[in-house]
Amino acid sequence: MSEAIAGNETLRAVYSTVAGAEIARRLAQAYDLGGPVRCTLIRRGFNDVYDVAAADGRRFVARLSGPHTGGGVNVDHETALLAHLKARGAAVAAALPARDGRLWRQALTAEGPRALALFDFLEGAPPMTDLADVALMGESLAAIHAAAADFAGPPSRVRLDLDQLVRRPAASVMAAPHLGADLRARFAAAVDETARRLDSLSGLTQVACHGDCHGFNTLIADDAQGRRRAAFFDFDDAGPGPLAYDLGVYLWNILQRLGTRSFEDRHRAVFAAFLDGYRRHTPIPEQDLAAIPAHVRAREIWFLGQYAEQLDYWGSENFTAGWLAERLAALAAWDAARPFAEA
Repeated sequence: MSEAIAGNETLRAVYSTVAGAEIARRLAQAYDLGGPVRCTLIRRGFNDVYDVAAADGRRFVARLSGPHTGGGVNVDHETALLAHLKARGAAVAAALPARDGRLWRQALTAEGPRALALFDFLEGAPPMTDLADVALMGESLAAIHAAAADFAGPPSRVRLDLDQLVRRPAASVMAAPHLGADLRARFAAAVDETARRLDSLSGLTQVACHGDCHGFNTLIADDAQGRRRAAFFDFDDAGPGPLAYDLGVYLWNILQRLGTRSFEDRHRAVFAAFLDGYRRHTPIPEQDLAAIPAHVRAREIWFLGQYAEQLDYWGSENFTAGWLAERLAALAAWDAARPFAEA
């Protein structure tokens, strides 16, 4: 018997892509969708997202949680929070209850169980740099924070604190096998500085953070009454944390797209519009504003850790020593940007 035939044990998968037809079959079994559904993969990545069309013309979005989340370890909190927010009138894409009332179910894939949920379909486009739309996004985020204040559902297994945002992801980066000693030392110094800044903060406002308000998880559209609205989706990073973090993630996205290029008045105006929109609904205390730069740094460490801890999935080509060096250079440049000095 050849070695190829003898060694016929199943190899462990770290990530599989499930066919849209398989997702459609599971949805038709579990949900009242009026018959067969069409399901098309939109994208694969941190989660796999599918466009779902019911026979009666209704549209939904199905999400199969990525293996990096442990198959969706926080989905109980996420889906219950979304149901609460929708009931309070917040503009969110909530999870639909199945026939049995559950808001999600487990799907067994090649790498293990992953959470499958069906969400409202949202029309619209991200706000990009339109100042009125960006302000609307800020106002909607404030409304979400206010609506979540009395949520008493399943507790979050995500806590957006120093350990979750900095220490754990930093450990994953330091464990990457292809980084040289000098780069490790530079990264460790950036982590220490970030932790020092976060440790120095006190009295910060705590909210139910969206956790990923970078501008592309918000869609702007006109509602049935012709009113402009900003609706949020993708709450799988949601959890309790500082207001400064949820605000800072949007600034981080502006900065990380710039890299080491100059932060200009037009960029400052976009972030100022976001803050002004938030203030239309809820004031922002000065200590929370002052804490945003430290949380921008924390977001960057967290972001790097997302790739480092999943090298088996993303591959070392997507987490190179050169890329990490570029990110550290950008992090240093951001300190001098004074992004909301005039906000």
